[in-house]
Amino acid sequence: MNESVLRWKGRIGGMKRVAGPVLVFALIFLAVVLANLSVAMRNQDGPMEVEIGQLVGGEIGNNRYVTVSGIALYPAVYYRTEDGRTTAEYFFLADARSGDMVLVQSSQRVPSEERAELAIITGLTRSTSTDLRELVASDLPDLRSAGLNTTSDLYIGMDQRPPGVGVNLALAAGLALISLASVAAFFFPNAVFAPKPIDPAAVAASLGKADVRATGRFQRLSNVSPIVEVGKGSRKFKNAAANIVSLEGRRLMVYIHHILTVRVYGIPLRRVESDWGVILEPLNVTAVETGVLYGWRDRPAVRLRHKDAQGKLQTLFVSFDHAAAQEEFVNLLKGKGFPIGSGYAAL
Repeated sequence: MNESVLRWKGRIGGMKRVAGPVLVFALIFLAVVLANLSVAMRNQDGPMEVEIGQLVGGEIGNNRYVTVSGIALYPAVYYRTEDGRTTAEYFFLADARSGDMVLVQSSQRVPSEERAELAIITGLTRSTSTDLRELVASDLPDLRSAGLNTTSDLYIGMDQRPPGVGVNLALAAGLALISLASVAAFFFPNAVFAPKPIDPAAVAASLGKADVRATGRFQRLSNVSPIVEVGKGSRKFKNAAANIVSLEGRRLMVYIHHILTVRVYGIPLRRVESDWGVILEPLNVTAVETGVLYGWRDRPAVRLRHKDAQGKLQTLFVSFDHAAAQEEFVNLLKGKGFPIGSGYAAL
């Protein structure tokens, strides 16, 4: 199979750990973007000229881009404050003939002196918040007794414009792709391995100490020193930092010391440490193959097929930073009499 295909299979499969949270956040943001896109599509022809009576009568819904004219009544009738600061001011725009009025959230400071002037307001209709709706509703009886009428359901956000169609289409497409990739990750293998002989040139170019990583099912260890004792329980690890420990006779162990930090609101409370291992010997290993473990970074690796304590066939991947460490591990296996597969090339 083409190496690029294998590499991308490994990359997508490697996203499983983060795919769930990414999918949740992507779907949340996608819902927001789709709502903005809906608003943009409904208003792409520009502002619609409407009458104040249409707004008061409920003929025009929320998130419509409108232009309306009338008499602006100052000063502001309602204020929104946060931490003692005024963050929004609202005034009424009135129709002198019918007495209908619609609330406008000003985009600038509202004049403080009492006056009325002709005004043309362009903006988006918005649904009122609960507290603003209750304020307007409480004033309705007095307004109606004065021959005026308004609605507590919406206001006009002065100078507010609908979101752009192109930007939201691009965002929706991007978030949809992220969502699909996150879902796809669950259908791809955890590890993508291809048998391949050890490359002598890569061995010669290898430098420094190698980081060892392991993927497979590990048995809990109840004791590691002075002797290794197997406990109860097992769990899967993926690309976990590991150590290779040579044991007496023909045995060796791939060992993981796992540290779990328990945090509450980001504050570390305690550390839980545990030991895990796969004990290998020629009798329980059926095949050893060298190759490459594909992903965001390709790693020289060894695939071992072995039987666990219950006799079930398991697969263990041990990968390295460079080919020299891969060769050293294979030579260790070979020296202990493990069955080296056809993927191994003697140097």
